[in-house]
Amino acid sequence: MAGYYIYSLDADVFEQLTTSPTTDQALVLAETIVEELEYLLDEYADEDAADPKKWPRKRPALAESIRKRLASPDWYADMTHGDAVIWEQILRQLDDVPGEELEVDFRCENDGFLYWDAANLAAKNGASMMAEPKFGNRGFRYSGKSRGDLELMYTLYLPQQVQLLLQQLEKVVPFFKTQSEEKEGNRDQFFRGLLEPVRKISAKGRVMWVQTDT
Repeated sequence: MAGYYIYSLDADVFEQLTTSPTTDQALVLAETIVEELEYLLDEYADEDAADPKKWPRKRPALAESIRKRLASPDWYADMTHGDAVIWEQILRQLDDVPGEELEVDFRCENDGFLYWDAANLAAKNGASMMAEPKFGNRGFRYSGKSRGDLELMYTLYLPQQVQLLLQQLEKVVPFFKTQSEEKEGNRDQFFRGLLEPVRKISAKGRVMWVQTDT
């Protein structure tokens, strides 16, 4: 069943990585994608095509492009759909060996145990930050402007935003307590797949990463 995975990252490392990334950090991320660039650049055509100038085939030049974008206040304003796909491929490496090397302390917090219906119920009953595209499809540093239609399948929340989300979720607790106690039902998903992870992430002051699973 489709829904959401909730992950978390070390906030201090993430802040440094997205404000003052080093060349060495960018090289780590470039290494993960450089061999796939030819395929990815050829995958999209016409208005969806990625711009080869943004994604140099040589690792040092690619790393410099990645470094500049990580620090940019708007990641997507100059991107097509193809560009955004490549960028998300790079970001997803934070949950693998490159993330370990960068010490982002990636953690899976809910093992995908949050489906559409439970999230929609939370949004309709007072947790407005759960509404789409806010919750799992807004990306990060996306102003809404781009060179084409983007399909962003994630949202990143800084610690202050996690706290705001938690405040909203606490307010809808009484509603979910009235729901059926069916195992893996909406009530179970809300408490185990959403509220508990968000409480944990908020208490530790971490960045929350919601990845939409279709």
